[in-house]
Amino acid sequence: MSGIRQGVWAYEQRRALIEKLGGKCAKCGSIKRLEIDHVNGRSYRLSALSRWQRVIIYKREAEAGLLRVLCRPCDAGGGAVGRVRWASGATSLRGALAMLVGILLWGMVLVLWGQG
Repeated sequence: MSGIRQGVWAYEQRRALIEKLGGKCAKCGSIKRLEIDHVNGRSYRLSALSRWQRVIIYKREAEAGLLRVLCRPCDAGGGAVGRVRWASGATSLRGALAMLVGILLWGMVLVLWGQG
């Protein structure tokens, strides 16, 4: 499959999955700028995979009830804790907060070390 055809196919598959998951934001009900969100966060990144591999993973996760649809503003509402949890692979809010505290403390050490 050529790159353009693969992109169109992946877009159509993503669109169909969003419709299958309800076609609107699970938090606010918006139908604009929709994203597929993993309910528990992920301990791995999909960006290293090809489009068709991502589509297959999304379909499996949807069948398992692990995905929901959020609009971009609601998806971004996770804030720094959500981003740290996703990037670090922390599987709980406590783990994400511990990671965030560690990052903040390390920043303070660097600032104090630069003043000394």
